[in-house]
Amino acid sequence: MSKRTSLSPTSLKRKSLGLLLPVLAVIAGPGLALAHSHLKASDPDKNATLTAAPAHVTLTFSEPVELNFSAITLIAPDKSRITTGQISHGKDGDARVLEAPLTMAAATGTYIVEWRVLSADGHKMKGSFEFSIRP
Repeated sequence: MSKRTSLSPTSLKRKSLGLLLPVLAVIAGPGLALAHSHLKASDPDKNATLTAAPAHVTLTFSEPVELNFSAITLIAPDKSRITTGQISHGKDGDARVLEAPLTMAAATGTYIVEWRVLSADGHKMKGSFEFSIRP
């Protein structure tokens, strides 16, 4: 004769939760991997001191960014905006890279690079950093 045991409501909830959590982790796991894109590197580097004007500003992100919804703005020491060339995904076409060509004189001072992007997962991101020119 077998002995039958009954589960209390609390015990039943714990067992159900124990079975449900791994299933949810498998379902949600791939979505959690799609974190927002963030700036990994720049050229010129943040807080760099250069002896000449850079030929371009290059930003490298952790995830692909949408070229058509991205912008790079360069602000001069006198707070005027410096026009950049058309941004691209760089020489190799890497969607994680934005590059803006520059044609500017090497004026001494601190410059601000402001950027905004739309990452491939649909999130808007923006930021800024400075570099200086001291010939």
